[in-house]
Amino acid sequence: VDVRSPKPKIWVYKDRQTREGKGEATITF
Repeated sequence: VDVRSPKPKIWVYKDRQTREGKGEATITF
């Protein structure tokens, strides 16, 4: 858990070229 935020981190995988969301994400607690 990010101590700076009370919410879980949600990482959306970004394409290295377009920086657009690929529709995939990982949530870390």
